[in-house]
Amino acid sequence: MKLSTARNWIIATLLLAPSAFAAEPAVSKANVEEASRHFTRGVQLFKDGDARAALVEFERANSIAPNYRVLYNVGQADLEIQDYAGALKAFSRYLAEGGAEVPAARKKEVEQELTRLSERVAHVTIRVNKPGADISIDDVSVGTSPLSDAIVVSAGRRKVTASLPPLAPVTKTVDIAGKDTLDLELTIAEPTVVAPAPVAVAPPKAPPPAPPPPNRTPFWISLGVTGALGAAT
Repeated sequence: MKLSTARNWIIATLLLAPSAFAAEPAVSKANVEEASRHFTRGVQLFKDGDARAALVEFERANSIAPNYRVLYNVGQADLEIQDYAGALKAFSRYLAEGGAEVPAARKKEVEQELTRLSERVAHVTIRVNKPGADISIDDVSVGTSPLSDAIVVSAGRRKVTASLPPLAPVTKTVDIAGKDTLDLELTIAEPTVVAPAPVAVAPPKAPPPAPPPPNRTPFWISLGVTGALGAAT
C-alpha cells in the first residue's frame, strides 16, 4: 500500500471522525469528543512523520470509543514503524469488525496488505518452567505463563523475557525470519543458596599438669640418721 495513499485516506477519515465515533452504540458524548481529540492529534502526528506517537493516539481513541474505522489508522501507523505483527492484527480486526460496511475496494486493498504481511511475521511458542511469569517481547507484555497459543511476532531480532519477582528474570534474544515457527524455552532459575562459611573454633586449652607429689625421702632419711645418732649416744 503506497504511503501517500494511506496518508490521504487517513486525512479523509478525519473529516468523518466525530460522526463515525458517534455512530457506535453505548458511547457517551464526552467519550466521543475525547476520542475525536485523540484521533485528530494522531492524524496530525502521522502527517508530521511521528508514526509512533500517532499510533498511541489512535489506540487511545479506539479504547475510549471503539470504532473499527480507527483500526485502519492503527494498522497504517504500525506499518510505518515496521511492526508487521501489529499491522497484521489491526488490519485483520478492521475487516472482521467492519464486515459489510467496509467498501469493496478498501477490503481488497487491505486483503492484499494482509497477504504481504503474512510473509513478514512468524509464530513463536513460548514455554516457561514456572506458571505466573510475565512474558514480554521487546519489552512489551504479551501475557502470563502458561500461554495458550503461539505469539505472532514481526520478523527480525526479538528480545523475549520472562519475569517472576523476586526471582531473577531470564531473557533470550533470537533472530526470526518471516513465516518461521519456533519453540522457545525460558527457564527461571531458583536463587542459589550459599552456605555460610564455617566458623573456626579454637580447640579447648588443655588443663595445666598437676604438680608432682612432694619428695619425702630426705625427711625419712634425716629421721633415720637422727635416731641412729641418738642410739649411738
